[in-house]
Amino acid sequence: LSVRREVIYATNKVHSEAHGGERNGVELVRYADGLFLAIDTQRYGSDLVAPEESVKELAKNLERRVATNGALTGVDTGLTTLNEMTGGWQAGDLILVAARTSMGKTALGLGMAVKAAQSGVPVAFFSLEMSREQVQYRLLSYLSGVMMFRLMRGWLGAADYEKIAVAMEAMHALPIYIDDTAKLTANEMRSKCRRLKAASGLGLIVTDYVQLMSSSGGRQKGVTRSEELGEISRRQKMIAKELHVPLVSMAQLSRAPDGRSDSRPRLSDIRESGALEQDADAVLMIHRKDHKESGECELILEKQRNGPTGPFQVNFDRDTTTFTDWTNPDVPEGQP
Repeated sequence: LSVRREVIYATNKVHSEAHGGERNGVELVRYADGLFLAIDTQRYGSDLVAPEESVKELAKNLERRVATNGALTGVDTGLTTLNEMTGGWQAGDLILVAARTSMGKTALGLGMAVKAAQSGVPVAFFSLEMSREQVQYRLLSYLSGVMMFRLMRGWLGAADYEKIAVAMEAMHALPIYIDDTAKLTANEMRSKCRRLKAASGLGLIVTDYVQLMSSSGGRQKGVTRSEELGEISRRQKMIAKELHVPLVSMAQLSRAPDGRSDSRPRLSDIRESGALEQDADAVLMIHRKDHKESGECELILEKQRNGPTGPFQVNFDRDTTTFTDWTNPDVPEGQP
């Protein structure tokens, strides 16, 4: 009955806004979605758990982790060193992948999505910057090894067609669901992910990128962009926790590193809102000295609530926009 009263109250507010409010049609739908999300979250939130029950659950969880004998306890990140540092992306965690423009945020996010999907984990990939077709071409280049530039121009040789055919067959089998809705809101993302989890299962969410998302009710008067992003960040964390899946969200950095002698990015460089770093359980940053070149680059696990932090080396192939485990070309194969 309490929930019914809340629904009636929310419906009346929507009815009033629809007749005399200042919101346009799209903003009104988002406003209504936000009201009902609040009711749903309140209704299905966690209750206080007695100590004896929570300790039993903890013991069972610890037993499962011990039984893995050091194997991944979360979703495969696609990079060996990162897996060792994190144990894989953990369910309920919000992971921020932050970098400057053209440093490879989308490439890293797609690589994580592919690796997860290859291990049988269904992935929801929300692309707010690129179209579905562009994302699919990136996937095709990643899986086939054919240069992205040649794919986009159609400059293909006889040997390429076999690689592309194998890659397309692999893409068809990978459980990666792509959504390229512009100005996506966190509430819309939550609804789509809930439907996907109910229909096909869901094990990982990737968002590219958070600063392009819109707040549920549209920008309100007197609300700064930083506050708006803070709301979006909190809702992303709620989605990860509610659906019990890791949510990897790309984020844009400011130009501050360009003006420093040490150009490595810092948490304070995250653009427009400090709430992003506060809500995130882990923050992974990309550092490349030259965004136009392939080769060695550095990933920095700048924050992790439940594990170690620090930098590590990886390889980046600009032609196929892929990150892979570090291999030193100056050391002969078979030697450490």
